[in-house]
Amino acid sequence: MLFRSVPKQNLPLNSVFDYIILTVFICIIPAVFEEAAFRGMIQGFLKNCGALVSFIAVGLCFAFYHLSLFSFVYQLIFGIILAVLREKSGSVIPGVIAHFLNNFINLSLIYFQVPFDFYSPLYISLGVIVTIVVTLFIIFYRKKKRQNAVSIKIFWLPFGAVGTVFAGLIAILTAVVK
Repeated sequence: MLFRSVPKQNLPLNSVFDYIILTVFICIIPAVFEEAAFRGMIQGFLKNCGALVSFIAVGLCFAFYHLSLFSFVYQLIFGIILAVLREKSGSVIPGVIAHFLNNFINLSLIYFQVPFDFYSPLYISLGVIVTIVVTLFIIFYRKKKRQNAVSIKIFWLPFGAVGTVFAGLIAILTAVVK
């Protein structure tokens, strides 16, 4: 019964404008910069350690970054899935999209005041189905061969560095605001 008491989310969602602003700051920006930092830079740095080690290390970094005991296991699994997706696709873009959708669904549940029971068989079943679909997508997704890989790496290098700086700033601001 340790996890029965889910912390209530208090977000300033009083208007559509608030919803749009929070979509940008809670869904879009973190998805882009966290994927650039964790799956772009850290996973790229750990690539020589082996796929399994890099997946678990990036997943653990991602889970610890979110500083939530309640959602640690979820963040760990989600981080590993995003790491595998990045490895299979050869890009952080599918991970950014998946990360955005995860954040957006959570924000929308709060905005539209959908009662959410984490232990409901419906939500558990939906979570299992989504996990299976994502896993199948990862398994069957084929990486396209790129002819001009050098220019693509040069393009993503500054994005990854800037992403890391912004992710660090967001982490510091989050710690200061709490």
